[in-house]
Amino acid sequence: MFELDGLMKSLLEVVGKEGEEYKVARENTLAAIWSISCGGADVQKRLFELDGLMKRLLEVVGKEGEEYKVARENALGGIGNIAHGGADVKKGMFELDGLMKSLLEVVGKEGEEDKVAREKAIKAIQIISIDNLDALVMDLKREDVGEVTDAAKSFVALAEDKNNQKKLYEYKGIVSGLLEVVKKEDGAYKEAREKALEGIKNMARDADVEKGMFELDGLMKSLLEVVVKEGEEYKAAKENVFGAIHNISCADVQKGMFELDGLMKSLLEVVGKEGEEYKVTRENALGAIQNIACGGSDVRKGMFELDGLMKRLLEVVGKEGEEYKDAREKAIKAIQNISIDNLDVLVVDLGGEDVGKVTDAAKSIVALAEDENNQKKLFDYKGIVRGLLEVVKKEDGTYKEAREKALEGMKNMASDANVQKRMLKLDGLMKSLLEVVGKEGEEYKDAREKAIKVIQNISLDHLDALVVDLTGEDVGKVTAAAKSIVALAEDHKNLKKLFQFKGIMSGLLEIVKKEGEAHKESRENALEAMMGIAFHTGNCDGEVQKGMLDFDGLMTCLLDVVGKEEEEYKTARELALRVIMRIGCAKNATKGLFEFDGLMKSLLEVVGKEGEEYKVARERALQAIMNIANEGADVQKGMFELDGLMKSLLEVVGKEGEEYKDVREKALGAICLISCADVEKGMFELDGLMKSLLEVVGKEGEENKVAREYALTAITNIASGGAGVQFGLATFPSLLPTLLQYATKDSPSPECRKQSVWALAKIARNPSTAPLLLTPKDSTVDILACVIEIIKEASEDLEKLEGGNSIEFWSLTFLMNVAQAEFAVPYLRVAGVTKVLAPLVKQNHRLSLNAAATVAYLVGGDEEGELFDLLSDNKHAIDRIVELLDNTLNLNGCSSYGYGVFPLHSSVRAIKILSKSDNFKDYLLSKNCFALLHRTLSQFITDTNAGMAGGGAADVESAALAVEALHELSYPSPTPSTSALDIVTKKVDSNLDSLTDLLSAYKEHSSVKSSKEYASSTSTATALIDRISLLANEIKVKKAVAVMKRRQSIAPTLTSEHPADADEDAGVNEELVKAKEALERNLANAKEKARLLEEKIAQTTNEKDARINEKDALIMELERKLAEAEAAKNKSREDAMQAQLNELMALMKGLHTKTDTVVSDLKEIKNTVSTTLSSLQNFYTGESDVPRYILVIPFVKKTESTGNKVSRFFSSPKKFFLSEPTAKLVILCSYDFSAVVEFEIEEPRQFVKDHAATIQMTLKGLRMMSQAANVGAKILTGASLPFDLPSTESFDSFLDAADGMVEGALELAGDEGSEEREAVRCINDQDGGGDVEAIKKVVGSAYRKLKDYLLQEGEGRMDEIRGEMEKVRGSDGKEEWVSKDNLDAFHKERQSVEKVLSQSGSVEKLREQVTVDSPRYEKGDDDGLADLLEKMKKKAKEDWKANPVAKKLLKALGKKNGDDYQIVLTVLEGEDFSDVDARYEDALEMLED
Repeated sequence: MFELDGLMKSLLEVVGKEGEEYKVARENTLAAIWSISCGGADVQKRLFELDGLMKRLLEVVGKEGEEYKVARENALGGIGNIAHGGADVKKGMFELDGLMKSLLEVVGKEGEEDKVAREKAIKAIQIISIDNLDALVMDLKREDVGEVTDAAKSFVALAEDKNNQKKLYEYKGIVSGLLEVVKKEDGAYKEAREKALEGIKNMARDADVEKGMFELDGLMKSLLEVVVKEGEEYKAAKENVFGAIHNISCADVQKGMFELDGLMKSLLEVVGKEGEEYKVTRENALGAIQNIACGGSDVRKGMFELDGLMKRLLEVVGKEGEEYKDAREKAIKAIQNISIDNLDVLVVDLGGEDVGKVTDAAKSIVALAEDENNQKKLFDYKGIVRGLLEVVKKEDGTYKEAREKALEGMKNMASDANVQKRMLKLDGLMKSLLEVVGKEGEEYKDAREKAIKVIQNISLDHLDALVVDLTGEDVGKVTAAAKSIVALAEDHKNLKKLFQFKGIMSGLLEIVKKEGEAHKESRENALEAMMGIAFHTGNCDGEVQKGMLDFDGLMTCLLDVVGKEEEEYKTARELALRVIMRIGCAKNATKGLFEFDGLMKSLLEVVGKEGEEYKVARERALQAIMNIANEGADVQKGMFELDGLMKSLLEVVGKEGEEYKDVREKALGAICLISCADVEKGMFELDGLMKSLLEVVGKEGEENKVAREYALTAITNIASGGAGVQFGLATFPSLLPTLLQYATKDSPSPECRKQSVWALAKIARNPSTAPLLLTPKDSTVDILACVIEIIKEASEDLEKLEGGNSIEFWSLTFLMNVAQAEFAVPYLRVAGVTKVLAPLVKQNHRLSLNAAATVAYLVGGDEEGELFDLLSDNKHAIDRIVELLDNTLNLNGCSSYGYGVFPLHSSVRAIKILSKSDNFKDYLLSKNCFALLHRTLSQFITDTNAGMAGGGAADVESAALAVEALHELSYPSPTPSTSALDIVTKKVDSNLDSLTDLLSAYKEHSSVKSSKEYASSTSTATALIDRISLLANEIKVKKAVAVMKRRQSIAPTLTSEHPADADEDAGVNEELVKAKEALERNLANAKEKARLLEEKIAQTTNEKDARINEKDALIMELERKLAEAEAAKNKSREDAMQAQLNELMALMKGLHTKTDTVVSDLKEIKNTVSTTLSSLQNFYTGESDVPRYILVIPFVKKTESTGNKVSRFFSSPKKFFLSEPTAKLVILCSYDFSAVVEFEIEEPRQFVKDHAATIQMTLKGLRMMSQAANVGAKILTGASLPFDLPSTESFDSFLDAADGMVEGALELAGDEGSEEREAVRCINDQDGGGDVEAIKKVVGSAYRKLKDYLLQEGEGRMDEIRGEMEKVRGSDGKEEWVSKDNLDAFHKERQSVEKVLSQSGSVEKLREQVTVDSPRYEKGDDDGLADLLEKMKKKAKEDWKANPVAKKLLKALGKKNGDDYQIVLTVLEGEDFSDVDARYEDALEMLED
């Protein structure tokens, strides 16, 4: 690539381009040059010599700014590679004007963004300079400060590479040159001086250099001369000096360094410096001291005795903070190195009278014992542990620090496993430690903690020894062991181990059981140990607490102690209660505690105790009750129902005085927790509770803050108790004014204000409270203004609003709840809620839910205005409402809200209101709302999925709202090509039959009928049932209208000529009657609604005129406008229904004028068909071994063209078989003459001649069926033919051709007087009086021929027929061959003509249906049949909820038509009427099948 003609020139041109548009190109070009520069020494040399390249690279290196970062790094990479091009290249680069200076400038850059560039520049300097050291040495001696500085910088860079350090040190003139620079005091040499020292420091990192540097004449002296320099300009230089000294001290020169005049003094001075600016220097000095302390025992002794050294090191160890972390570690290491050979001195100092020396000795031992290698040595060293113990015993306040350090030293020693057991047995040690643990007062706080830590280190791995002491007879040892366990339990990581260690819990339990004054202390210590073990941390799984609850005999023992009234048991009683209290902190133990026999009774007895001596016990008993009430609705409910509990709590709440402050708060806390369960109604009605809570809420002062907040929280919880409780709270004397006042800024505390708004938001769930909240009689507080102000203040901080329990969130929820009341809508709209909520509606997050629901309640049926526009433009907010409904029906919440925060009716009501608007209606339908509302109603009827948010049979409100919403959504906006039925069934909810059943059940539901507010919703349910009926008939009605209009354009003809039209007319007539009746009921409902709206419009107009207050007048005006808008919408719907009704009436009138003629014609058709079919059957002798009806038709293969063959069949049927070698025999079904089985036949002329009578009988039957009733036979459509009928032909043409084929076959046979020809003539003339007996004879003969043919051995024709057909007995007793597809129809369905007559009202109802389908019934059985049907219907009505098939059976028996009803009749056929249960079960089984 380098040699490619023109490439490098092009690359250089790109590098020289300026501007942002060339940024990436420049970077890629420089990367390419960098890559090319890897091509070996020859390429690197030629690159260096390439005209303009080095200049371009240097220009890029000199560029500043982030945009040149990558380009700069690529250029430096290239320079570094080129520098490998040999000695000449390196020399040339070293001498290249500006190159080294540019590289050094990059090295001097600071910051993370220049890190890569710095590394590349250093590498380039190292490569270039290592072969030019003589030049650098000369530069060091120059007069130009800049050149001297650059040379020093180069040595710094070179010495960064450990491979260069020794070479640089040994190269003549470098170190001496650097030292000369160091000696220069001129301020102009400041940077050069610092860099020279940094170069020396870097070289001193090499192990072979360290010692030489120390011995180098004048070097250490020069370094120490820098150390004593004062002033800021020497700060960096000193850092480098101490770095160099630290590095040099790593060599085997420690003794020399210790003895070097002034060095130790200088190091100590630096160690004593404070502040962040001395951090690096301080650490280097401590590192040097640490290294020097490795210089042998003489050095260590000298250092130990060096005035101020140990004190200075101990001061550093005592420093706190992250900035001293490294310094502390180095100081500790130095102390360890120095002191380990001077333990005798430490022992002397420990036993001395000088408190300072005692303290320093203890600190030194602490530092020594940090090294695990020293711990055993220290413990074994005579006098150390004893000396520390003596210090621990000193009670003089001046020994506070020494005492603490002595304990810390013991703690560190006790980290060694070999030391622990020996310390445990050390005479007097545990006693001294336990005495410290028992000390009280702030001055012993740290000592206590350290003593406990020592005990933990000593005892934790030797619990067996504790168990021995615990279970022994020596009371002193028992007490000490119990105290040790108390200490061990201070570390929460030990609790599970202590509980599970064999013998500890049982040992403690035995101690607690011991009575008498002698065991008082050990008993109390044992209980304190249990209390420690029972401690419940926040992340604890409660395993220990649950284990203690289940520990055999423990709870009984604790209750025994609680029941003791003697003075000596006072402390034990309090400790036992605290154990119970702590066990109750674990969630998995609360239920067991509550159910433990006698526990709640004992706690209540303590609560009832009076007197100062029971103060602590009372508090702990109440805390235990509060802990137990903290978990589980079952426990909380049980506590509420527990005899005497609530009464006791209320008595405590009523106590006055400071001494009862804590118990009062705990009692209120327990009440607050209990109120979380499903007991809100009971609590509200509990005698005296609400009064007591309200009294507490009314107390002022900071001392009542906790009690007040608990009381308000309890009221908030009680407000979740349903509509009755919410209305009761709103009307409770002085409660509402208090909450309203606390909701203002004047509230005693932010928590009180939040709880008040929260409680008001819950009370507002009941729409009937809206007048009391918005127009309170005993308060001037405008709650709308309060909550709007809260929301406005937080509108910039969404996190406040998103907080699930924040006052901002509950302010939003208040608006959402109160807006559900029709009364509140104008108040909120006038108050300007829309502007406040608009930003939240537009936000696509959880707050959109509250805001969108509120706006939905307010928008009503408006089709315009700011509310309407707000939701229309932000329909994502409506999605939140739909999602809420779906979640609530499934008893779920989501990440944004928990289940139960929003009651079910809140989302249903929002959807109901939105569904009034056509704009929102279609959107709601697209979001599956119809099906969700269907589920809401279903869960009400079936009493399923009830929960804390409502639902189930108790939630009449949600069910009523769902009915109203469904009714509105049943009026979607149809398109020209889509009916309302299509929209509802295909896009929304296909199970409309189920919905109709639910609505019928809803109308009869007792809680609906008895509801004062929602009883009227039954009329909406009726209207919806009618609406569903209309939807179901909509397509049929439209079709009937189209048929009528078509017929009106055709000249009238006899109905007998168009039996299909008459059939269609009669069939649709009943549906039209139903549609007319449903429309009339819907229209009546609409007119009644219009009347009510007119009354409301008149009322609001009158009230507006009577109002003086401008705000009230605005509210009345808004109410009137809303009513007028709804009235206009209702009028539009009323007009549409009236027009539809008029069209139906006209259609029905046209149908009814023809009814008599149609029925008459149908009767005539029925008689004709029955007669002809009967006469056909009379020709047969009763044989039925094979099918009777056959056809012979052209044989056309699937791959064969059908045109010519089919055309010849129709045009010349008589000649057709002259040219055809094969034909097709088709076996027909006796039920509907449909084609079932086909066989290929050869010599078709002879076959047709032999079977002419059979074929002709079949053709006669087909012709009669086609002409008389257009009933049955699939072959009439041509579907069973192996070819399509030509467009010019009809099925009649086919029959004519088949006739001609038979006639042709007979003619070709040439036997003019044959029996076959005579039989065919008789058949054709049968209606004219042909010889029936002759026909029977010929037909019988032909049938036997057909039988022989079909049963011909080896051909398998009957096997194939039996696979598709079955021989069955008809109602007339005759056997027929019927296709398996038609078996059900053959057995169960009545003839189509009779079905049409039945639909037109000409056949009697139940009896004739039975006798037509089941001729075995006699008329005398009518009463028994009707009785059985009624009994079955009653049983189905009882079972329908539990058994969906019973529901289907009930529907069938109710309608008395359709397939299901036929199943019921089939079950009854041929059976006695007495066995009701058996018949019922059979009907169910058949329906399931």
